Amino acid sequence: MRGLGVNIEIQVDRSKLLETLKTNLEEHKRIVKESKAGYLAAAQQDLLDRIEQLRKGKLVDLSFKRQVPRSYAKVYEQLIRMLEYSSQDLISIDAEQFRHIVDDDWDWMQSFLTSSSGYSALAMEKLTRA
Repeated sequence: MRGLGVNIEIQVDRSKLLETLKTNLEEHKRIVKESKAGYLAAAQQDLLDRIEQLRKGKLVDLSFKRQVPRSYAKVYEQLIRMLEYSSQDLISIDAEQFRHIVDDDWDWMQSFLTSSSGYSALAMEKLTRA
């Protein structure tokens, strides 16, 4: 729990952690895929609108304010590989690691969902649940 002084460590079944991480990774990938598609459609429309304005002889600002969708899949994938390599059946995790791995509440999650929510209904839905 972020900054609430929870400082405990628990033993968690490795296979359960792996299953949770894989589920969280798949949801993350769906959000990224949807965000990329939404971004591409919006960016193409921005370009077409500006080209049309230029054709009409208007001076237009050619800078763009759209934020390119980001993926944090490598974070999940590294943890999955680490757990797959582990010979331990029980894995020790603390409260912060539990928040990340099990609750899928990473320090970057809020900004990821906020930037993706303009292009992804899945991100918007998860953002409103948070």
